[in-house]
Amino acid sequence: MFLELKSRIQACKLSLVALSYLGVVLIWSTTPLAIKWSAEETGFVFAVLSRMLIGAVLALLILVIVKRKLEYSKAAIKVYLAAALSIYGSMQLVYWGAVYIPSGLIAVIFGFAPVLTSLLANKYLNEKKTRHYQWLAMAVSIAGLTIIFFDAFIAGLLIIKGTFLILLAVVLHSSSAVMIKALKVKMSALSLTTGGLLISLPLFAVTWFMNDVALPTEISVKAAFSIVYLAAMGSVVGFVLYYFLLESLTASVVALITLITPVSALLLGVFLNNEVITINLLTGTLLVLAGLVFYQWGHAFIRRTD
Repeated sequence: MFLELKSRIQACKLSLVALSYLGVVLIWSTTPLAIKWSAEETGFVFAVLSRMLIGAVLALLILVIVKRKLEYSKAAIKVYLAAALSIYGSMQLVYWGAVYIPSGLIAVIFGFAPVLTSLLANKYLNEKKTRHYQWLAMAVSIAGLTIIFFDAFIAGLLIIKGTFLILLAVVLHSSSAVMIKALKVKMSALSLTTGGLLISLPLFAVTWFMNDVALPTEISVKAAFSIVYLAAMGSVVGFVLYYFLLESLTASVVALITLITPVSALLLGVFLNNEVITINLLTGTLLVLAGLVFYQWGHAFIRRTD
């Protein structure tokens, strides 16, 4: 009886992990385009601040509803700060970079998160060491990114700036994930999300005041919907599912989500925002994804050819 109950609990947890994984994939696929739409009329500083403000309020309300208290221990604060590195640092750069580049390209560049996360996890979490075929895979992905940079160079300096900002956002995002895993603090994904948002919110406010950004006089339905969607799904649901996956899976496996989202995000940008996919962008994207796939599953391919 006990073994049967334990088996059912494990099965339920596996199903929850699988559904959470799918949820993050769907949210992250739509996030780049929603960011683009929300910042087009209101400006990226106001767009990200309003998103995080609404998200923080929603997260606190959920905490009250489920009757959970936010932890304030030193260990908890460290985890919140690690989360803020991604919530504030990475997201601020993503919104800034989204001003200059197509939404689909954001997801393509974020495809490097698995590689960077894996390299950092190797060093700080004692996960599997990088093998020779993985270095080759990284070279292929970097070649693809070089082609994308070449395409950006032809298009103009602003696209280069946007691409660089997103790359820096990837560094902060991956570093945050590894730091959270390294701290090994047990807490709910909701508490972690709420704490990260509350620490990040004053930083977004300071950024807004420092840039002397005026409140928008008019916000379209599309921009308003994008902000609310990002606040609810991106800042709360998305982060809760993401941190739940970080707790349940290795950092490298969670980062595999970014192998799926580039293709879906590119297609959404084309069909919903009339974005153009050039030959160089398509070629570079395919090389980036091919390198990332080989990085993660190259061992299986090598075994079959032996």
